[in-house]
Amino acid sequence: MCRLTSSAPVYMIVISLIICVNRRSNMYIELKENKVHGTKEFPFIDYHIYNIGHPYQLPVHWHDEFEVIYVEKGNFRAMIDGTEYESTGNDIFFVNPGELHFMGSTDGNADYHTFVFPLELISFQSSDDLETGFFGPLRNGTRKLSNTLSGQLDKIGLCEILRKLSVAYQGNDKQFQVRILLLLLFCSLTDDSMRKTSISSAGKSSLGKNLVSYLQQHYMGAVRLSDLATELHLSEKYISRYFKESFHLTISQYLEHLRLTQAKHLLKKTDLAITEVALQAGFSDVSYFVRRFHKVVGTSPLRYRKNPTD
Repeated sequence: MCRLTSSAPVYMIVISLIICVNRRSNMYIELKENKVHGTKEFPFIDYHIYNIGHPYQLPVHWHDEFEVIYVEKGNFRAMIDGTEYESTGNDIFFVNPGELHFMGSTDGNADYHTFVFPLELISFQSSDDLETGFFGPLRNGTRKLSNTLSGQLDKIGLCEILRKLSVAYQGNDKQFQVRILLLLLFCSLTDDSMRKTSISSAGKSSLGKNLVSYLQQHYMGAVRLSDLATELHLSEKYISRYFKESFHLTISQYLEHLRLTQAKHLLKKTDLAITEVALQAGFSDVSYFVRRFHKVVGTSPLRYRKNPTD
C-alpha cells in the first residue's frame, strides 16, 4: 500500500501520486501540491511518507520555505544542494530555502517526515541578537545551516523533539505547540558547528537550478544539448554527466517526464485531439508519443482521458 499523509484538511492541500517508469524501469513519484504548505493562516505542514512498496524518487525541486527531514526507519536517500545522503533511520536533514533537493528510497520501505514552513513562522519582531545574528541571516540567505547534524549535537534528543512535533501538529492547539517545539529545535541549531561553510556546493546548486529551469521552459519544443551548452557556457559532456550524477536521470528521461506530465494535464483538462496533445506536450512524433505514454502510464492516451489513473 502506498501512503503519503498530512493531517491538513483535504480542501487545504491537494496531493496526488503519479507513479512513472523511466526507460531503465526505475520508479519515481511526483508530489503535486498547491503553493501554500499548510494554510495561509498557519503555513506549516508535516508530510509523512511511508509504505510506498517499491523504489522511488521525488523529482528534484526547491522552494522558499525551510524543510526538516526526519527519517524514522528504512532505506532513505536524498540529494541536498549537490551532496548525496543515505540513512537507515533516526537521522535528521535540513534543507535551506532555495536549495535544490530530491529524496526517495532504494527499496520503498523508508518511513520519514518532511516538515515544511517559512522561517517567519518562528522569527522575532524585536532586533535582539537571536534575530539579527541567526534568524535574519537565515531568511535572507547570508547564513545557511549544515544539511546534516554535527557530531556535537544531541541527535536522540532532537529526534524526540521531531516526534513530538508530528504529534503536536495533529492536536487542537497545534499553532502554539508547533512554534514552541520548532524554537526548541532551532535553539540547538544556533551552534557554530551547524553553520554551513561550503561555497562550492552552492555553485553546483545554482547550476542544477539553471539546468532544470531551462528544461522546464523549453521542453515543449526541440531541446538540443548544444543549445543548452551554449546557454550555460559549459561543454555538452559536462552538462550530461553533471545532470546524471546529480539527479539520477538523464536529460532525455527528465524531458520525457515533463512532456508526459503535460500530456496528462492536457488529456484531463482539454478536448484536444491526441495529435495536438502530443505536439503541445513536446512530442514531434505522435506514434512515438502513444507508445511511450502506454509504456510509462500503463494505458493509452484515449483510455487515460476517459479514466485518469492519478
